[in-house]
Amino acid sequence: MSAEFSISKLIRLFFFSFALSVSAVKSVYAENHLAEQCPSGAPSHAPHAITGETCPTVGNMSGVRLAIPNHYLFGPVVYEGVDIWSAKSYENRPRHPTFDNAFDNFAIKIRLNNFKPIETAKDWDDFRRKDHTVEIQPFENRWLYVQFKPKTTSQPTPSYRIEFNNWMKNDVGWGPFVRQPDVWGLQHYISAKAPQPISGGQQHEFFYDAKTDSTFIHCSNSVTNQPPHKALSSCEISFFIYEIKAWTDASNINVKDDLARWKEIESGIRTIAGSFIVP
Repeated sequence: MSAEFSISKLIRLFFFSFALSVSAVKSVYAENHLAEQCPSGAPSHAPHAITGETCPTVGNMSGVRLAIPNHYLFGPVVYEGVDIWSAKSYENRPRHPTFDNAFDNFAIKIRLNNFKPIETAKDWDDFRRKDHTVEIQPFENRWLYVQFKPKTTSQPTPSYRIEFNNWMKNDVGWGPFVRQPDVWGLQHYISAKAPQPISGGQQHEFFYDAKTDSTFIHCSNSVTNQPPHKALSSCEISFFIYEIKAWTDASNINVKDDLARWKEIESGIRTIAGSFIVP
């Protein structure tokens, strides 16, 4: 589901914040995540190979207690009532959060091929290297950014029917959308507009699980500005995780063939989210 704190903003903030050396990252975590400072009830773990951290970041998602190992995190955790884009508001963030602090949203980074976070120096190098090239990385070094945002009492029963209907209305002129043959068990729609060069706009495409209303995949398609106008895509898989009561968006999918694994991707992310739950 769309959110004020978008993945695109998070990506910009992450690469600004994490333009640190590995030693600087270790220093930050050593200062803020010493074992003796772990929140009450939070599970600790052996020092991480890169960051040295032993304590997770804690809070709750719609009342579900979560402890997130920091080497999963992609950018800062956002707590309810805190606007990280306002210096004044961010100054009032919880400095020593507990399970009583509610998450507004947070995001993690994991490999697409095995759903694992950065665990080793090689992982760190792979993750950094992939962002210094315009070429599509090989399958084993493609990474997912996954954002979680809690369901609110004002939202209806989790369903992507509203999302589907909003796209089909074409209120903002992104369509009209033309039905394509079903693929991967999903309905498939694509804008009648052809992909444009990056500077000239995008063609929108989506895939929808009409049987369950539980999955919605959106892709933005364009072509490079210079000949031979290589095709580019950026896709996001959206679904709901009942175990943590969270809307979930998995983005940074730049090879459309990867979408054939959408069920496997959702399952892998559900497993990770479940591992964050603290009874």
